[in-house]
This record gives sequence, C-alpha cells and structure tokens, in this order.
Amino acid sequence: MTNDTALTIYELLFFGGVAIGLIGMLATAFVRKVRHARRLYWCSWLAAGTLMALATLDRGLASACLVAVAAGAFALMYAYLRTPYVKLGDRIVAYTIPDSRPDPLENGSEPPAAPVPPDSYNNYLTAAKLWWTLVVMTCAVGYAGIALGLTAATIGLGAFTAVMCALIGLMDARQGFSPARRQFVQFCVLVIASFPMFLIPPLAYLAAYWAAGGSFQLTYRSEDDTD
Repeated sequence: MTNDTALTIYELLFFGGVAIGLIGMLATAFVRKVRHARRLYWCSWLAAGTLMALATLDRGLASACLVAVAAGAFALMYAYLRTPYVKLGDRIVAYTIPDSRPDPLENGSEPPAAPVPPDSYNNYLTAAKLWWTLVVMTCAVGYAGIALGLTAATIGLGAFTAVMCALIGLMDARQGFSPARRQFVQFCVLVIASFPMFLIPPLAYLAAYWAAGGSFQLTYRSEDDTD
C-alpha cells in the first residue's frame, strides 16, 4: 500500500466520522421520542469519534486520543447548549430551562414540570446561567482587546457586549428585579473582565437599568428575587 493510498484512507475515515456525527445530529430532529433521539445522538458521535481517532493513528496514539477527546467535547458541549441529551441518572442537564425538563413518560404524557425560577429570563434561561454567559463573553472580548489592541473587530465585539448588557439592564428594570437579579458574583467578575473595555459593558448595564426606572435598593421585589 502506497503512502498516497494510506493518506486517502485516513482522510476518508476522518471525513466519514465527521459526516456520521453531523448526520446523527440532524437526524435527531426527525425522531419523536427524546429517549430514542438521545441514543441516536450519542451513538452517532461515538462512531464519529472512533473513526476520527482511527484517521489520526498514523500521527501517533497521542494525536488519536486528542482527536477523540475533541470530538467528545464538541458533542457534549453541543448537547448541553442545544438539547436535552445530557442525562445523569434521572436528571437532565441542559443550558436552557425547556431542555432541562424531564423526559416524557412512556405513555407519551408530560411529567409534572418543576417550578420555573421566578428570576429566570422569559422562562428560558436562569439568571445565574445568563450572567455567567455574559462573564464568559466579556472575558473573551477583553482578552481579544488585550491581545489584538483596538481594532475594528475588537471595537465591534466590545460594542456588541455593551449593547447586550444594556438590553439586559432594561429587561431587569422593567420586570422589577434587583440589579443583576442578585447575581453579584458574576457582576463583579464582569466588572473586572471589562477593564480592557474601559468598563463600558457594566456601565451600559447600570445606565440602562437606571434609565428604565430600576431601583438600586436590594430589597426591591425581594419576594420574587432568588439568589
């Protein structure tokens, strides 16, 4: 077997693995039962990761293991952010509140839904998750600003982050919540991470919150706020 032929086989294995993973992801949209869709998703990515790892064996075992871990990490991250496919025991671990609901019962009926946290954002995302998402976004943009300096791209990303913070400030004030919905740890981290952006994101949040009539008294709507 020539090197060219071997290289072609490895390429076929790799792209075949990628195709299986992507096809499995898309095919779950046509599966009615969540349990079956979950099995299809993880089986397809198990096969995909295996094929992609085999495709890199010619570069050494370490490379194959690294590719397998990367494929698994991508599958896990996508499943957490976009689906109810991460299940630990009887608990669904998901980014959004709708995806965190228990699986339907065997007869197809919906199980009793857990109460939605009163401080959630539109019953879709908990306050803690949204604010940690803002922290991650701000850290990434701040690091880009330090690494790349003031460029059109970093200025645009900083402006986008500031607009997001301002919109959330408007929402918090209009719905009668305390500042940052009492997510003070995340807010402090966001302030620190925004130093490369001259504190514009948290200032945009506070300005929008104040302009929309928000109260900076921490006892405001305390009966509905949660930590």
